[in-house]
Amino acid sequence: MTGRQCSVSGSENGASATAYGVKAVADEAKSEDCKAKSSDNRAKSEDNKAKSEDNKAKSEDNRAKSEDDRAKSEDDRAKSSDNRAKSEDCKAKSSDYRAKSSDNEAKSEDYKAKSSDFGMEYHKNIPYWRFFMRTDWLPTRRDEILGMAMKWNNVLVVKGTAWNVPETKSTELNALTLSAQAAFNEAMTKDRTTVLTAKVK
Repeated sequence: MTGRQCSVSGSENGASATAYGVKAVADEAKSEDCKAKSSDNRAKSEDNKAKSEDNKAKSEDNRAKSEDDRAKSEDDRAKSSDNRAKSEDCKAKSSDYRAKSSDNEAKSEDYKAKSSDFGMEYHKNIPYWRFFMRTDWLPTRRDEILGMAMKWNNVLVVKGTAWNVPETKSTELNALTLSAQAAFNEAMTKDRTTVLTAKVK
């Protein structure tokens, strides 16, 4: 082998070594890239697992809420049925009350009719002049009024305490009675004037 041949052979070997080295570096880079992708896939898998667990938890929560809503719906239905029953009971009571009211009105009208008939029969047996008689038992004359006042003064002296009449009221009534009696006596012994008339009143 000549020197030129050796040189060419050495160059080829160097190129081959360089190519092999480049390939080795490329393979190593690919291997690192695969490792990185594998690590990324594991991370994504863990994330998906976490999301799956979260979705399960949400699904359980939604199921619990659905059960709670169903229970509330049953409770509302029961309350609605109870309110309907109460409404029907109120209607029945109202109808019964109206019937009793109508019955009472009929009885009232019947009572009025009987009372009117009784009144007519009663008044037939009473002389007409009795309707024009005074039914007021109080006296109308001044001397009679003063006499009644004096009698009440005497009664209050004895019964006032038992009847819980304040002593001041009894004293006041007695003073007024005496004053009225004095004015009346003065009016009866003198000529009647407007002043004396006012005193007596």
